[in-house]
Amino acid sequence: MTERGTHILYVALTLALAAGGYALLTVPTAAALAPHAKLVGLFFGADYIFDPRMGYTFPELRIAITQNCSGAKMYVSALFLLAFGFRRGIRRLFVYAACSLPGAVLVSVARIALSVPFLNFKSAALIHTLISLSVHFGALAALYAVLSINTNHKGGQPHGTPQ
Repeated sequence: MTERGTHILYVALTLALAAGGYALLTVPTAAALAPHAKLVGLFFGADYIFDPRMGYTFPELRIAITQNCSGAKMYVSALFLLAFGFRRGIRRLFVYAACSLPGAVLVSVARIALSVPFLNFKSAALIHTLISLSVHFGALAALYAVLSINTNHKGGQPHGTPQ
């Protein structure tokens, strides 16, 4: 296969993996949000209830984990960062996708956990949004920094970096 053909295949696979992961994380079932609910429940020692219309609710904490909390956007962002910033071939692309999925869930749980102490504030929704943006940006920046250090340490460079 030509270099251009390989590049087109790589981009198409990246888009397919991004769409598949997004669909998996946003499917309206108990399974899609179960890891989030279990981790938040463990972290706060709180019980949760699944409501098919809402998602997982924590009566003690007065929060709900809905489909918007799935981490789907974080998954796509992390996959794109890895796939296009640290291009290492098609096999590595599947590793990136496999690592981005649990990573997105953990980032989403961190975002939820950091927002809980601010629930009683008048501007809780705004604070939650600011925390969400900060956590997402920080996680992506940290991911890039760690991989850049690792890539440079091994004598390589991130994809697209001038030599």
